[in-house]
Amino acid sequence: GYVIHSAIHMKREDARCVIHTHGLAGMAVAAAAEGLVEHNIFALGFHECLSYHDFEGASGDHNISERDRLAASLGPDNKAMILRNHGLLTVGETVAEAFVWMYRLDRACQAQVMANGAAGFTNPSRQAAVYSAKGAKDFASGYGACEPGALEFAAFKRLMDQTDPSFRN
Repeated sequence: GYVIHSAIHMKREDARCVIHTHGLAGMAVAAAAEGLVEHNIFALGFHECLSYHDFEGASGDHNISERDRLAASLGPDNKAMILRNHGLLTVGETVAEAFVWMYRLDRACQAQVMANGAAGFTNPSRQAAVYSAKGAKDFASGYGACEPGALEFAAFKRLMDQTDPSFRN
């Protein structure tokens, strides 16, 4: 997440917290050609203050120049952005503010998907696909720091320990 988060922190002094998610409803709306449709109370809260950023593929050192474009896409005032074919991003002066914006944006996306799906998808570029495949391989391998899948699998086991430790039986 270095590229995405640093892009915003470098350009927006008010963005002390940046939240970026890959929730299913958010990714569905991010892939929808029309983006977020203002047909529910949560979506209407983003009227004329929601940014979009076109997908360039998985972020990483291979595309560090994307930072300037990410920050420009968010703009100087907006608190929320849909990263096309990717996910959602919100900012705030506090964790609470960024969280509330994310909660509301995610709810708007959930309502849209439940109401009518995300129909009319956009397709990412070939370069975005190449960068994403490289990013997925790098991520899965822990960027060479561990066995493939080890970091995420350990996190899932910790989550299961909290949720239902009986899975170990």
